[in-house]
Amino acid sequence: MAKSKFIDHTNKKWFWSLLNNENEVAEVCKYLADNTLKIEIRGDGAGGWNGNGISVLLEDIDLSGNGFYFCRENLLLHVRCFRKLKEISNTDDFKNWLEKYQQFDLVRRYIIEKDQRWITEDKINL
Repeated sequence: MAKSKFIDHTNKKWFWSLLNNENEVAEVCKYLADNTLKIEIRGDGAGGWNGNGISVLLEDIDLSGNGFYFCRENLLLHVRCFRKLKEISNTDDFKNWLEKYQQFDLVRRYIIEKDQRWITEDKINL
């Protein structure tokens, strides 16, 4: 089992090593402090490509790029949008859309992407 290390809002050195500027560091630290959260770093990357890799998790969401590097954009996206997206995903509108998505996606993938002869400019009313 992989070892875990936890990073909280007080570990400014870790944040400065990954983020671009003071505003990003302050934004992430504030989010962690306000929500009493810690970032979990699971694994140590031992063994190279055949090894464990490293997972960076926040609120059970893996923010790692591919398991061997950390993507700062994923952390910023999570801090800026996760709670809003989670709230949206609990609405009835989203649940209805999710039920219909597979059918609409099938039409999009098969008809629109494979054969666009049936689409003409005079039929599109934007």
